[in-house]
Amino acid sequence: MNLNIQRFSVLMMLLIHSMGSVDSDYAERYSHATVSRWESGGTRPTLRRLKVFGQALSLSETEVAGLVLLAGLAPDFPTALGHVSDSDGAGGGGTAPAAVPDSGEADIAGSSATGSARSVLRSAFRFGLLRVLPLGACLVGGYALSFYGWNNAWMPTAYVAFALGIVLAQGFLLPDRDAGMREFFWVSLFFLLTTPLLQFGPIYMDHYNFHAIGSLAGTQIPYVLALLVNLVIASAAGLAFQLL
Repeated sequence: MNLNIQRFSVLMMLLIHSMGSVDSDYAERYSHATVSRWESGGTRPTLRRLKVFGQALSLSETEVAGLVLLAGLAPDFPTALGHVSDSDGAGGGGTAPAAVPDSGEADIAGSSATGSARSVLRSAFRFGLLRVLPLGACLVGGYALSFYGWNNAWMPTAYVAFALGIVLAQGFLLPDRDAGMREFFWVSLFFLLTTPLLQFGPIYMDHYNFHAIGSLAGTQIPYVLALLVNLVIASAAGLAFQLL
């Protein structure tokens, strides 16, 4: 596989060299980085580039017009053929065209970066709205356990286990496919931050010392606050992981 990739890269560099013999701009401005963008689809072909490409490979105007049509640069074949036959283009006469800066790559790279940033922001907003807020509401809803006798020795452990269960279920059973490894990262971090509460539960304590607040001692509030802090820390770390 690697050998095939290397061969393809060599062929692309030879193509750049041939295009440079037709248009000196390609010999001066284009490099291996340019080829990489072509290979990955980060840069789409322009009309001017396809004309130079066709002349470098001695393609007929009909063949180049077919490439222009496939690239979506013309609505129909006659229009594409008219673009290729234009004497102002690179595929026209025998003289090399003037070195006009090809802004296609910069425009596409800029729009790609902008689109990627918007996608990340949209994913982050969806993450906060559809995952973090509902989970936070469920954790706060654990206050209802007090109606069943919160002072029972098993109640703190049951509450923390319930919180772990809903976070693990939402993160692993209903993951966001567009978030990559973010789901695994933030859910794992929440799990690591929360499991100590299972140890502190039987003695009505928490590792953030919320239980030390006099009015909260002996209630479920320290556990609610500790779980919410864990959720905020894990969620913020997950978003940072995705952005980086």
